[in-house]
Amino acid sequence: MNERTLDVYLAEPRGFCTGVRRAVGIVEEALKQYGAPVFVRHEIVHNKFVIEKLRAKGAVFIDELAEIPDGRPVVFSAHGVGRNVSEEAERRGELRPGATIVETTSGNTGYSIAMICAIKGYKCIVAVNSKCAQEKLNVLRAMGAEVHVCPANVPPEHPDSYYSTGARLAKEHPGSIYINQYFNPKNAE
Repeated sequence: MNERTLDVYLAEPRGFCTGVRRAVGIVEEALKQYGAPVFVRHEIVHNKFVIEKLRAKGAVFIDELAEIPDGRPVVFSAHGVGRNVSEEAERRGELRPGATIVETTSGNTGYSIAMICAIKGYKCIVAVNSKCAQEKLNVLRAMGAEVHVCPANVPPEHPDSYYSTGARLAKEHPGSIYINQYFNPKNAE
């Protein structure tokens, strides 16, 4: 039998991606703002040490929304829009308390935007397509988002698509910003 050698090279880990850092930061911010317990839908990172630290601070990880007592905040993990998109708009003075953020979303990015809006005092408007699960729509609305459901069976350039609707809603709300996650180069940073 011929034995072959195999060289294995291990890359140095570079830490968490922006989405994970942001999700952990949002849980920590929610704990500061609302106090424990803060409920988190699913474990937001596959690192037991991070999960245990968040549990020790008062995060409660759940699988079903029915497990949440009335009046308690819930955080969803979303790895959609990079935090630099909203931070850059704040630096440019486009986002101040009371401003409006408009976005198109399949739901998950909408969760993070709705949470940012709730924490920072912005109005949240999201356009989703009709394939978005009812549970996601309910949660977006519960977090204060104004939700516009658009037909899923139209091309992106159609005036009723959720892309076109998001752009139109931004124009209809003076002083708003349209994050435009799918086509915003800042979202890749």
